Amino acid sequence: MDEKSEEEARQLLRVLGLAGTWDILHFLFENGTGSYLDFRQSMNTHTPNTRLNALIEYNLIVHHQVRNPRREWYEITEKGEGDLRTLFENTGSEGLKNYRLI
Repeated sequence: MDEKSEEEARQLLRVLGLAGTWDILHFLFENGTGSYLDFRQSMNTHTPNTRLNALIEYNLIVHHQVRNPRREWYEITEKGEGDLRTLFENTGSEGLKNYRLI
């Protein structure tokens, strides 16, 4: 693995280990889709904003918007499904909350 790939992997693991990230991913795996309000129910405003943007940046989730009627939702991407399925299966519903990654 080259130096750039190693750094990207470290950053991804850092994001996955942040508070709220696992909750968002778990919700999406369990429900298929989720809205910002779904995530806001269990977190302060800043947390879902930053976590959702990071997960989109790593192409693990996608944000959909429709204008008429106004509707928006998030869902796991194909890449996210593949990359994260094993992680979810091996760590259970508590996920990375019990692990120190970095």
